[in-house]
Amino acid sequence: APPGNHRRRSLGTRRALALREAMAGEAKELEEVLEQPKGKWTQAAVHDDDDKFAVFERWLLDSGARFPQLELRDYGEEVRGVHAVEDVEEDSVVVEVPLNCLITVEMGKDTTIGRKIIAANVDLDAPKHIFLMMFLLIDRKNPDSFYRPY
Repeated sequence: APPGNHRRRSLGTRRALALREAMAGEAKELEEVLEQPKGKWTQAAVHDDDDKFAVFERWLLDSGARFPQLELRDYGEEVRGVHAVEDVEEDSVVVEVPLNCLITVEMGKDTTIGRKIIAANVDLDAPKHIFLMMFLLIDRKNPDSFYRPY
């Protein structure tokens, strides 16, 4: 194998070992998050016969979001989109979402597992994605989560 490939493997191995070490003692919590039955990972506040977009839109509006020129569309098969319902003037505000409705990288970093990863100084390939996923996986276990409609 070319020298570059060997370096990549050894760097990957070092990252994996550092992450494993950082996660020592956290494995049970991570396993519990990952073992959550798929059906329970869906929006618990939304029943099968409810319109998930309507629930999500109502949650946004009730939380102070504004997007009067937009509509959400569901194309099926996990494909969704946002469309303008009228012409949008240049330099106009199209959407306003309150900060408390956003799931941020910092929220993932603030989880128990996120703090362990940071403390271990692990070099992650996609840290923002990992910390966002960490928060989402943990928060999905909370039936009373503010973000349930999200």
